[in-house]
Amino acid sequence: LEPFRILQRCLDDIIDGAEMDLLQTRYLDFIALEHYCQLAAAPASECAANINGSTAEPTLDYARHLGVALRLTRIVRNVGEDARRGRIYLPVNELQQFGVPVADILNARYSDNFTSLMQFQYDRASRYFDSALTRLPAQDRSAQLSGLIAAVCAAAQTT
Repeated sequence: LEPFRILQRCLDDIIDGAEMDLLQTRYLDFIALEHYCQLAAAPASECAANINGSTAEPTLDYARHLGVALRLTRIVRNVGEDARRGRIYLPVNELQQFGVPVADILNARYSDNFTSLMQFQYDRASRYFDSALTRLPAQDRSAQLSGLIAAVCAAAQTT
């Protein structure tokens, strides 16, 4: 772990995020979902940034935001697949806000309300990508090429 500057905290967080996947199938609000993303995805992205050669603390901040953005994108992309497995990552209060019943998600019923909800989710993930990119220092851009490519690929999969 030491040669790559991988912290035990990151590995513990990844395990905690995986445990959440085993124990929790819904999230009441975005605060809870963001917490899940910060455990399940941000630490892995931070580890990757260190392995790739981060030289500045803001690069790790970039990596954490990128990890959340990638997980949010995965959630948008896999709504149907996750629902078939009994998981709905979209926050309950946002389903209610947009007038999308859980039954619509579970039964793959699309509506204008569903489209609006998904646009809202997509926009949030986009803001996390933007936030990540603004945090990446110029001196680490070339070292973080794999994360930048992952961001481009993830964005392309949701459009």
